[in-house]
Order: sequence, then structure tokens, then C-alpha cells
Amino acid sequence: MHYKGKMMINKYINQLEDYAEKHDVSLIQMFKLAKVPTSTYYRAKNGVDLRFDTASKVAKAIRTISLSSHTLPY
Repeated sequence: MHYKGKMMINKYINQLEDYAEKHDVSLIQMFKLAKVPTSTYYRAKNGVDLRFDTASKVAKAIRTISLSSHTLPY
């Protein structure tokens, strides 16, 4: 992402917030579903960046919830 000639880094927490909002789910609930401590969520919200594998677990939880909510019963 570029902004006025400067490169901007989008932290994992910001990407997850956007992804959760897009799928209309609570991000903190997705941390819980992914079995990631809520303290990790709060640290990320206060500026400590997430590790890639942690962000991936939460993103997977969002995808799982999103897919299950769009599955039609037979």
C-alpha cells in the first residue's frame, strides 16, 4: 500500500479488523474461537504486532465462521 510516495505497513491486527468487519463477526470472539489468548488481542490493539502464525489462526477462525454461516442445510 502506498500513500503519498511512502510505503505504509498494515499491521496484522488492522488486517484482521477489516476481515472481521467484512464478515460481520466480533474479532475478540474470533481470537477465542482460534484458542488465542484474549491478552494477545489486547496487546495487539495496544501496538504489539502479532506473529504471522497467530494472525493466520484468527483469520482461519473468521473464514470458518463465515463459511458455516453460508452453508445451506440439505
